[in-house]
Amino acid sequence: MASEETSAEVDVSSSAQRLNSASPQEQLPTEWIAFDKQLKLLQAYAHASDSGQKPVNNEDVGRVVEMNPSTVSLANAFFVKLGFLNRSGREYLPSKEVIAYANACQWSPDDAAHKLRPLIEGSWFWQAAKPKLLMRAVTRSEVLSDLAQRAMVGPEYRAQLKMLVNYLIASGLVRQDGDSFTIVREREIDAAIFTPPVDVPERRVKEQVLTKDCNDDNIH
Repeated sequence: MASEETSAEVDVSSSAQRLNSASPQEQLPTEWIAFDKQLKLLQAYAHASDSGQKPVNNEDVGRVVEMNPSTVSLANAFFVKLGFLNRSGREYLPSKEVIAYANACQWSPDDAAHKLRPLIEGSWFWQAAKPKLLMRAVTRSEVLSDLAQRAMVGPEYRAQLKMLVNYLIASGLVRQDGDSFTIVREREIDAAIFTPPVDVPERRVKEQVLTKDCNDDNIH
């Protein structure tokens, strides 16, 4: 019985700390929807709107993703702030990036969220984390601290700050290695690797590559 009372006291204390603290100075994702479910919501907005052909409301999206409409609504403020959604009264239209993300999920789900990168590059949390990442690897605690300072929030918002880091990773802006993060340079240009069809002789492939190099030399 005593342990139950102690647990209740901790919960009340945590809620009171949140209520008494100043409001965040930047828009944060909701803590009531897990990160992977937030990505599912984006897909649901794309599919429910017929790839952006018609605006949809919380009820429409809730039916697609099997989520209570009131829960769906908790994610909308953050989605609108990032440009994932465009508001139209009580309805929303997904951005072209969200539509591209939903389509990519059907073919390459592991890196489909890279389609969201252009929008996340313009986010306040990327601008807060980017300066150090341009110079060196940064630890998780450093990233969270920088985001907390920018949003002017305390440790009670840690779960939401960690979600922001998840968005940076999923979009391909940063790479995680253990407890540290490094920046992923934009569109690293690989050396040209020509993969021929199986019925093309190797000699023809070499000739095509040489011809391409010669044409490139003639560009002024």
